[in-house]
Amino acid sequence: MIRRDLIFLGLALLLAGLLMPVTPAAVLLAAAALWLWGELAVVWIYARWKPVEPVRVPVGELPAHVAAYNPRNKMYFWMWRVEPNRSVLGFSSLEVVHEFYNKLALRRDEQLAYVYLYGEKFIIFSSRRYDTGRVRDVEEILREFFVPQRVTPWIGIGRPVDRRIWLSTLWVLLYAAFAGAAALLLLPIWAWIVHNFVKYYRESYMMFTLTHMPHTDTFSLSREMLELAAATDAKTIARMEKWAVAFADRPSVEIKKKFAKIYEGRDTGKRLVRLAEYKELLERVAAFNERPIFLFVYAEDDIPSMDVARDYFATADFWLRRSYVRALTGDLTRFPIFYGGTLLGAQRLVELAKDIFGKPVTVPLDSLPTVHGVIIGPSGMGKSWTVASWLYQLSKYVDVVVIDPHGDYYKWAEKVGAEVVPIPHVLPRDLPEVLRRSMWFRRLIEGKYGRLDGASPEAVLTEEAAALGIRPEYQDFRLGNIVLDLTPLKKDTEAQAFWAVVMMIYLINKLLEEKVEQLKTIIVFDEARLLSQHGTARYSEVLLDMLRDLVFGGRKYGFAVWFIVQLETQLPWDIIRSASVQLFLGGARDYVLPLARTVELDNDDVAYLLSAITPREAALSGRPYAMGILRVKPRDHKYHVKIYLDPELK
Repeated sequence: MIRRDLIFLGLALLLAGLLMPVTPAAVLLAAAALWLWGELAVVWIYARWKPVEPVRVPVGELPAHVAAYNPRNKMYFWMWRVEPNRSVLGFSSLEVVHEFYNKLALRRDEQLAYVYLYGEKFIIFSSRRYDTGRVRDVEEILREFFVPQRVTPWIGIGRPVDRRIWLSTLWVLLYAAFAGAAALLLLPIWAWIVHNFVKYYRESYMMFTLTHMPHTDTFSLSREMLELAAATDAKTIARMEKWAVAFADRPSVEIKKKFAKIYEGRDTGKRLVRLAEYKELLERVAAFNERPIFLFVYAEDDIPSMDVARDYFATADFWLRRSYVRALTGDLTRFPIFYGGTLLGAQRLVELAKDIFGKPVTVPLDSLPTVHGVIIGPSGMGKSWTVASWLYQLSKYVDVVVIDPHGDYYKWAEKVGAEVVPIPHVLPRDLPEVLRRSMWFRRLIEGKYGRLDGASPEAVLTEEAAALGIRPEYQDFRLGNIVLDLTPLKKDTEAQAFWAVVMMIYLINKLLEEKVEQLKTIIVFDEARLLSQHGTARYSEVLLDMLRDLVFGGRKYGFAVWFIVQLETQLPWDIIRSASVQLFLGGARDYVLPLARTVELDNDDVAYLLSAITPREAALSGRPYAMGILRVKPRDHKYHVKIYLDPELK
């Protein structure tokens, strides 16, 4: 601990100063103390003015093996930019943490650090040996838990330290006035220390500075308290823009020896407290197979539960690693190491929500395996309002076609200048020709009427429209931002389902002609329950087959479908689970619990969904928002989100 070392230095100088008038040889005690801890004292003094860090120099023969070397602690550093390939937070990450730590199998003089810096995530592996084989092993292990991208390690490129630090040599003269002339022998030692400080340290850039670290030497939570504290601490840290945690292996026998030493000590109040603390740690080691570790914690703000407070030495200590906390592997769950994540190299990022820490959640349109989505939520929780707000953002990048049974997207159409087409009063001029070539339409007619009598698509469409007292008008139809308005049929859901499917078949066949990889069009099907709840069994089977063909091959044709339903039972499970964007809105218990079982949400997810308020309630205290769980694939990225809604779209 830095404070302990500085106290030792101060006591050694005081004792030597008292002895030197009688025994000048006591200057050797002061000289030894300065040699051991003098540099720490200079760093601590200067850091009270401006944060500093030791210089690292690049080393290595090949670009793939370039490391940064810190001469002050003789450590090599390798660095990766990473994104976690899963999303777990708090105590839910315990299994992943143990697996990660055990596979790393850190050796003596090896450490691993996780750094979060303004949305970017990094892992730094450090070792006293320049061992490229070991680095490749670590990188292979990282690939199991992250998507790593090797980057050039940070080196000390800040401004040189202020030369006025040389004025600190005046303290030796003052010390000599107190201790005697023999103390002047400390002058060259201190000058050498200051020379090394000026040579090997730089002032840190403010964006890279860390200002807080623990003022304790042990984390001693019981298993029960850890379960409660992990999520709270992880959420506190996740709200910060800068933080880091590093860890190193600690011999397992150390806890047993420490417990035995305290157990056999004198019976004092302090002994009883320490005995209780180590008893909890021993239980976690014995019963839950946790491993002892050294933990190095750095942050930009206080964390009272970890006794993390302001410390001027924090930035320098991140590279020197002098201030450790004795902990167990389970304590790593108190840090959001495996939370969140985005796709590296992604383009056309669209911000859809804010997570519970206020950080943006983005979706990379060009990096999703299938870009179809599923939005599930009960009535009144803001499904259509959420989708309209999303579509306002998405329409800047892609064309949007909305199949709207209830008229919820008029305001969106007005705001983005989309065309509203009343179906079936107005139909595309080429609709009969497109349907004539469609296998799906032939199967649809056979499923609906139980026969194929050779009737032309025009005759079928005219007959269906006539049954509703409507004479369709055929007009030129250009794909773009469009609302296919089914509200004229709102009293006949069977008719809504038929015309919705007809327009889906038309859109799909038109888009199939443009075989492109990049997403160009999103079809939004509000109240997608229409597809599975109406018509004969044969009719429904045709619709579901069409959906599966669309969903599993949509991306390579440059289009996608987003389905909006109230219950998870209203869509086939294989369509829900294959969706790359899944949003589950909050609601009452009888909706949330069956949903959680079906889509495999954990207890924290259930608690968040049950705590959701309606957008109108949220608007009472400010801007309206919807609350839900957002999952983004191909990796298992899961977020507790608030989706801020545009009041102009309601």
